Amino acid sequence: MRDPNAWARALLMCDAGHGDAGHGDDDAEARATALEAAGEAIRDRRAGFSEAARFLDDPRVGSELKIESLSALVPGDETWAAFVTLVVRRRAAGLIPAVSAAYRRGLDERRGIERVRIEAARPLDEETRAAVLGAWTAYRRSADPRLSRITATESVDPGLLGGFRLEAGSIRYDASVSGRLRRLGKELAKPLDRPAAGSGGPA
Repeated sequence: MRDPNAWARALLMCDAGHGDAGHGDDDAEARATALEAAGEAIRDRRAGFSEAARFLDDPRVGSELKIESLSALVPGDETWAAFVTLVVRRRAAGLIPAVSAAYRRGLDERRGIERVRIEAARPLDEETRAAVLGAWTAYRRSADPRLSRITATESVDPGLLGGFRLEAGSIRYDASVSGRLRRLGKELAKPLDRPAAGSGGPA
């Protein structure tokens, strides 16, 4: 099974079938955090190949040691242990970063959570941040009443010159000065409409 979405769905189905609502939610969050930690380690190729990826791919390292190392990310969780056992034995560790992203999306959808990223030219003050998130929450809840919460992460990009950009899934809203300048430049680059010859327009 090489489809990361299928791995994520299988783990989410296990989450839904175990424990009371509160405890099960805590377990699911622990698994999401573990997947993100493992995925980040595998993605880190600044040295040409990350130590985590090398360890998981090395045929000289026994499967049991790999399983034990990954299982330790969520100690005592039998579902997680079974999951990483399958990952190791099917040599699917390279899929972990993509599985992590798919699992987090599925978990957020189940909880009614949407994550947004805000980039601004400078840190937003509390009033502006609240206004942006309030407007976005109202817009999204009108489209999806199941939405219960929006969480935001912020970063600063001075290249935006002013304003902000907001990303949520495949949606991108650009209210930055650099974005407005780019759109204006595209409009100015369009050829001017000219009247056809003999149309009676001005010469």
